[in-house]
Amino acid sequence: MGKEHDVVVGIDFGTTYSGVISYEKEISKWGYQVGPLWEVIRGSKLLLDESQDPEYAPSLSSKSLLIKYGKSAVHVSGEYIGHLVLHVKDTLRRRFGEVAKSMRLKFVLTVPAVWSDKAKDATLRAAMIAGIEPQQIFLVSEPEAAALHSLQTIQPNSIAKKNDVFVVCDAGGGTVDLISYKVQGLDPLSLEEVTEGTGAVCLSEYQGLPAKSKESALSFWRDMIKPNFGEESDCDVLDVDHYIPLPGAGDQPDKNIEGGFIHLEGEEIKEIFEPIILKVEELVRAQLESIAHLGLNSKAIVLVGGFGSSGYLFKRLKDCNYSIAILQPPNAWAAVVSGAVLHGLEGNRVEARFSRSWYGVSSRTKFDKNHHAQRRKHWYQLEEDWFVDDHMTWYIQKVVCEDI
Repeated sequence: MGKEHDVVVGIDFGTTYSGVISYEKEISKWGYQVGPLWEVIRGSKLLLDESQDPEYAPSLSSKSLLIKYGKSAVHVSGEYIGHLVLHVKDTLRRRFGEVAKSMRLKFVLTVPAVWSDKAKDATLRAAMIAGIEPQQIFLVSEPEAAALHSLQTIQPNSIAKKNDVFVVCDAGGGTVDLISYKVQGLDPLSLEEVTEGTGAVCLSEYQGLPAKSKESALSFWRDMIKPNFGEESDCDVLDVDHYIPLPGAGDQPDKNIEGGFIHLEGEEIKEIFEPIILKVEELVRAQLESIAHLGLNSKAIVLVGGFGSSGYLFKRLKDCNYSIAILQPPNAWAAVVSGAVLHGLEGNRVEARFSRSWYGVSSRTKFDKNHHAQRRKHWYQLEEDWFVDDHMTWYIQKVVCEDI
């Protein structure tokens, strides 16, 4: 598959179908090894970026478990990724036999577009805890990976020529990331960032449920309600009733809980989704306004991710009347991990990016009376001149969007 690596492994470490680990049985168990009543650490990925202050209830409850077991979010994430890596290697061994042992692997991990450098470093450290060698680890932003997948799987589409601008909205199980690109070329694909990435933690919360009821309800919501709400073609979504299993919950007719199920009307489901939908609409609108501020016009909004594949989200954005195409590529829920593999195979396709920070080094420079205070100068005998210490030499400057 390439000169340097035989196999490229994409890892979209998230909060919905990954990131569940337990230490209740002394050794770590992950994924479906975890029992329904066990103490579960969920959503540790969101704790890797302290600057985001996540409001995701499972992540917040996991903080107390991290303290209980004396582990950090980096360590727990690393152990989970380690289980993934062992699973990948076992799968390759069963597929290819003993030759799999000599295969050179390249791991491409995805990260939210809004993550800080500190959070990215935490991800790298988690990958090394997982047993991945530093030279095998590569990072790519989630919307960038999604863009690579989308442009290859939905051709022909509204994004068809050079200088076309489009917005990628990666609405996953825990975060929503958006960024806009301009097409520099289609063959080979070449992109340029036209706005700074934006995003938020967007989730619904649950409270007061027993552990067994909670896990069953979450699974049903994730697998049945979230992807299918709004897909009813022959009736209004608000006219459809839903019955969510709550095993172990006693009958509470006043709360519509009977026979181990809670009955929710379409309007109640809509109310649960509403805060998330409104936040996505706000983030999309901000991206489109930034594009317009540059004198450009967006040709499409590309929806990817677990919630990005929702028919209800698609309809709500269509109802906003943005006057541009709303696209959902095939297998939108897997767009990020597929794009991560493409990034590993084809290399970087984004030729120009916005700097999210200033980058420089502390250095020593000659004293300049027009720029430096007298108290800062020091005489250096070797050079026989006055110098100023702790001077910052900037190599990359952060772009301030208002000045574009």
